[in-house]
Amino acid sequence: MFGSSGSCAACRQPIPASQLVMRARQDAYHVDCFTCAVCGVRLVPGDRFAVVSGSLVCENDYPKIYAEQAGDRRQTGMRCISSGSVVDSKRPI
Repeated sequence: MFGSSGSCAACRQPIPASQLVMRARQDAYHVDCFTCAVCGVRLVPGDRFAVVSGSLVCENDYPKIYAEQAGDRRQTGMRCISSGSVVDSKRPI
């Protein structure tokens, strides 16, 4: 997807409308900023991740974060990058 002349949700720097971006929920990210907030791994299309308190968390680090914040499932639901739908956290990945 291309940017919409907004700013990156991670670094808050402008995103030119012609630049390729990654999206999670309503937020847009520079491709290089679309990384796990815990370990820094770059997330790519097809990767499973969660949005926890506004931060991206990769599939490997999600169980640690989920254990800490299990009380608020609305914030910690694993989301599909393509559809944005919540993936059941009790189902094996």
